[in-house]
Amino acid sequence: MIEIIGGAWAAGETKTFVINGEYLEILEAQYPCDVMLMDKSGAQLSIMRSSEASFFSRPKEGFQTIQITSATAQSIRVFIGSGDAGTRRISSTVQVVNGERARSVAGGAYAWRPNVSAVAGQVDIAQLWNPAGSGKRLIVDAMLLSTSIATGLAFWLNALPLTTVATGQPQNMLSGGPAIVGTQARYENDPALPVVAFHGGYTSQANVAFAVPMVRPFVVLPGCGLLIATEQQNCVLAGLVQFFEEAL
Repeated sequence: MIEIIGGAWAAGETKTFVINGEYLEILEAQYPCDVMLMDKSGAQLSIMRSSEASFFSRPKEGFQTIQITSATAQSIRVFIGSGDAGTRRISSTVQVVNGERARSVAGGAYAWRPNVSAVAGQVDIAQLWNPAGSGKRLIVDAMLLSTSIATGLAFWLNALPLTTVATGQPQNMLSGGPAIVGTQARYENDPALPVVAFHGGYTSQANVAFAVPMVRPFVVLPGCGLLIATEQQNCVLAGLVQFFEEAL
């Protein structure tokens, strides 16, 4: 008996499959996942934590239920067989998997358009806010920004939400994908930037899209926010920020 099952997992999702088998192998998984094999009464026979593609399990007795949990949004495929079945792919076979494509297909990638209007005598501050108790972290890995005048751009992390919830909220990068829950886009205008330890700064030319170098992503934990601000007053801030969520 040979059967292959799979699907798209949201961040932190658990899927349960009722199927008889004696052998299980993970065929595809861009990120680690937990796999539990159980008998018909629900007793645990085998568990593979943080398992990746090519991990396999053959319990001493056959299983009837498979439970797969992924902390990260991704697509997963597993192979189920009887005791005399297996994949054992040819060692010379190389498979290149686009993890970011798989994340978007699984509905776990989001795009945010910061858009703060110019106010005379004030700077713009936009914020991606992760509320306390959300149970997830936000990984910001791409930013394309534009300003109406030449100005410095500042980035920093804080633990206080800005005053106003933005009209435009982050959108799923999968058409028809699930709406984001909890995470908010916020903004405010202030006479000057606060006195804080900035995590980075770049100079933006007027009306020229600027791709922020992202050698390493920003990680926004619950109760924290990523802020983007203009150093010059009376300036429009716009752009595109891409991020994804991971369950804690």
